Amino acid sequence: MTRCCVSLLQPIWWESIESKLMLSRYLKWTFVSCNEGVRKPDEKIYNIVSERLNATPDSLIFVDDNSANVQAANALGWKGILFENAPQLARELADRGVEVYR
Repeated sequence: MTRCCVSLLQPIWWESIESKLMLSRYLKWTFVSCNEGVRKPDEKIYNIVSERLNATPDSLIFVDDNSANVQAANALGWKGILFENAPQLARELADRGVEVYR
């Protein structure tokens, strides 16, 4: 399974987060709005991700804490999950066949 991040950050924030957490160790792909020139929930960002990953929308799971972003992903055929808390996310991922480590 390919894991990626679609983030709405300014360049300086993304660089700071990456330098401290090194998310790229865990994520094969990152899509940052400031680098892509488009922000969620614009459907263009979801299409960029789908095309670069060479994945069909129905094979993609999207997690966000903003319902408008999740609704946009769902409208394009993604499997959107509205993040509320870690246990809820773990349950919903497991329901979708994702192995969750605790």
